[in-house]
Amino acid sequence: MFGIFRFLLASMVAISHLTSGYYLFSYYGFYAVFGFYCVSGYLMTSVLQKVYGYDSKGSANFWINRLLRIFPSYYVVALTAFLIISIFPRDAVLYTPAYKISSQIIDVLGNVLLFPFEFYQPKFRLIPPSWSIGVELLAYFLLWLFISRSKYRAIATFILSLGYVGYAYWAALTWSDRYFPLSAALLPFSIGAMIYYFLPEIKNFFYKLPRWMILLSILLLLTHLIVAEKIPWYPLGAGFYVNLILMAFVVAQLAVLESGNDLVKRVDAFLGNLSYPLFLTHSLVGFVVSLIFTPHLQYGLSLLAFSYPLTIIASILISKYIDEPIQIFRVRRRNRNLARNAPPEFIKS
Repeated sequence: MFGIFRFLLASMVAISHLTSGYYLFSYYGFYAVFGFYCVSGYLMTSVLQKVYGYDSKGSANFWINRLLRIFPSYYVVALTAFLIISIFPRDAVLYTPAYKISSQIIDVLGNVLLFPFEFYQPKFRLIPPSWSIGVELLAYFLLWLFISRSKYRAIATFILSLGYVGYAYWAALTWSDRYFPLSAALLPFSIGAMIYYFLPEIKNFFYKLPRWMILLSILLLLTHLIVAEKIPWYPLGAGFYVNLILMAFVVAQLAVLESGNDLVKRVDAFLGNLSYPLFLTHSLVGFVVSLIFTPHLQYGLSLLAFSYPLTIIASILISKYIDEPIQIFRVRRRNRNLARNAPPEFIKS
């Protein structure tokens, strides 16, 4: 069920950006990105432990698989964005300052490699939320290098990450310092890694809970998304971390959830495949829509209503004609590595 969840998170990012701070949706993007990080922490720890391992060959296959997942679709959307904003440079900058083209070497490297975004303040981004993909790449490296290798390393990273949050509040760091850098992102990534290592205990916990309580937790998360940061007595930024706890609770449930329904599995896989293209394309689609309807359509519910369905169509095309052909190669490589590392009973399951 991670596919459906990732699709919902990508939709939250799109809704937040396309409405540009509309009252109900202003924090959706912030919350969703850390939800993505938590999911990635769990999934990357799982595949490193169960599939790839940490030897040279397994590590090489892991990185090849990750890069093939991230960059082909990214380059297609980024190149398309570059062509469009080159034709309409003034409109592009009015739509978002991130579309102001820069030829500085650091900006070129940032847009080509993504991870350099972490090391400076990127003002030019062909895909505005791509800074978070750069954070993901660096977090994958730390997961491979240290965090995911044992339960105790995951716990140590979690404790250090909590220390950073405490320091950020004590030193009165800006909101940006508590959201954008890798040091802040390690909190949800380490939580995801710990979910993997404490999975037996999590299973025992959830098996004892009635189903209505699990559904209630999901409803609580959805309710919190609407009211968070709007409650006058909420301490500064507390809603963000309450949301992270709720997100982690949902990730833990999904980690132990088993669905035998083929239809549900197909829907989950289909929507999961759309999540990354949706994340990549929504800003560009919104810009094109704003060009068509300018000056009558700006950020807000109207732009969302026109852009979101077109973003879904663009995501389906990218998934079918770019991701699927590459996915065949990725699955073959993954299965070869699985056969090399996993015990026979795991391969059969």
